[in-house]
Amino acid sequence: MSLLRPTAARVKAIIMIGLGLALLLALHSYGPLLQGQMMQNFARLQNDMGLVIRSVDVEGAVHTPDSALQEALRDVRGQTFDAVSLDALKTRLEAISWVRRAMVERRLPDRLVIHLDERVPFALWQKDRILGLVDRDGVVLSHDDLARWRDLPLIVGDGAPRAADGILAIIAQTPELAHRVAALIRVGDRRWDIKMSDGILLRLPAEPGPDDRRNGWTAEQAWLRFAALEKQYDLLKRAISLVDLRLEDRLAVRLDAEGRLLGLAEGESL
Repeated sequence: MSLLRPTAARVKAIIMIGLGLALLLALHSYGPLLQGQMMQNFARLQNDMGLVIRSVDVEGAVHTPDSALQEALRDVRGQTFDAVSLDALKTRLEAISWVRRAMVERRLPDRLVIHLDERVPFALWQKDRILGLVDRDGVVLSHDDLARWRDLPLIVGDGAPRAADGILAIIAQTPELAHRVAALIRVGDRRWDIKMSDGILLRLPAEPGPDDRRNGWTAEQAWLRFAALEKQYDLLKRAISLVDLRLEDRLAVRLDAEGRLLGLAEGESL
């Protein structure tokens, strides 16, 4: 008979099963209402405990416009921690052109700390007649207040930002000429024209394609030849509008006054 007598453990188990079934039924019928009430109570509890974002500290913002930061952070202050998605906030911050990467951290009880890794200005890039400040990846950082970046190289044409490192390294080999370069013009994403501050245009040879195994005439060789000719003949002081250096064995020079193209074979003098 004792086996049939309900024990305390059995009574508790029956009660728990009954409550569980009742809860499942209630959630099925009134789930959204109950969940909403639970979330409100949880938010109220966080507020009572002081777990509300009251300050946001931003580190690394040197050039990032304050207006862009405020727009990205517009709904953050005053929210409880659970109401702010750090991933969504990171995405909004990295949508700002100046921001390469953003890290967002919670600092209890009431602070968010944001670390920004900004893009580095590299050049002024003219594309489709529009001038902008860009980084090495060609990301346009700004179209405004460009005068303060006037000491950066001026590059022109499609693909210019990604290819400019190479030509700038070549030009840097001749400091006496480097400061006289006015603009670097990318042509067909294969070669460069160089506009000198004196108005002379230099045409450099095309770079070899990915499947081109020739060890041919290079932009570096052409530029160094021009540097040697400039040192010998003071080309930049002459009435010349164009120096075509695309061929290894022939130099073409257009005389500014006459508009005449003068071709010189290797070894001939001007």
